[in-house]
Amino acid sequence: MFDKLIRQLEKLERAAESLVIESAKDNEHLIRSLNTFGQLFKGLDAQGDEIRPPYRPRTIRRKQRKGQPSNRVTVKDTGRFYVSVVVVFAEDQFLIVSKDPKTEGLQRKYGGQLLGLNDESLQLLIDGIRTDFFMKSKTFLFK
Repeated sequence: MFDKLIRQLEKLERAAESLVIESAKDNEHLIRSLNTFGQLFKGLDAQGDEIRPPYRPRTIRRKQRKGQPSNRVTVKDTGRFYVSVVVVFAEDQFLIVSKDPKTEGLQRKYGGQLLGLNDESLQLLIDGIRTDFFMKSKTFLFK
């Protein structure tokens, strides 16, 4: 009886990474939102640090005219950069990238850490996919 349970648990252990990635794929919208609105819009990079350098006075005036936040760098003007953010999945990891042609320039200006999840966002993702992961694990074990 315990031998079968042990074999099932060993099988689950081998499959755990792929089940996590499947759960993350099912929640790609959450990953994108955590990076764009959960971090960038708050002025934070993937390390949880303030995006620097701050906006120049001219940019601040333009953002204020548009009714956009000017007290922090959000790297959001038209919204195209945020919309262009996608998640690329591999076998045991994912990478957040942008298809926007401005990406390289933004990363050069503000540092290469714009895309990715900081610790707080990563914890929110874990909390967000936990139930899905458990359901996939249960299905995997008892199929």
